[in-house]
Amino acid sequence: MIRKAAGRLNEAFAAATPEDIIESFIVAVNQRDPEPLKYTFSRPDHPQPACLSGRDESNPGVRPAEQKRGKEKREGSAAPGSLTVEYPVQLILHRSGHRPEKQTFTFVMHRTAPNAPWKIDGMNRISPH
Repeated sequence: MIRKAAGRLNEAFAAATPEDIIESFIVAVNQRDPEPLKYTFSRPDHPQPACLSGRDESNPGVRPAEQKRGKEKREGSAAPGSLTVEYPVQLILHRSGHRPEKQTFTFVMHRTAPNAPWKIDGMNRISPH
């Protein structure tokens, strides 16, 4: 999070793609860092970042089930000019005292105008694997 250290988070998130926002969300959850989470969600009072950013050991660490290679277009990629898109993402949850658990989540991404920044409107668990 070099941009965080440089005080440029707002600028970085304003230009981020939906994929970048989701990746930043995953990094922030793993680092238990609430600051970047503020930039990823559409509302500052959204309940999901609050429950994921705590320092409690019961909060899971997450990682993508498959590592991306390059910037290939994946299912759910945003079409130019679109305002809403849903991204299914397979994640592996790591909780203390439990085996790693693969689950699929849909990230609902939204922006208010074609040139506005993308934000996470919500996350829905589709299925455990």
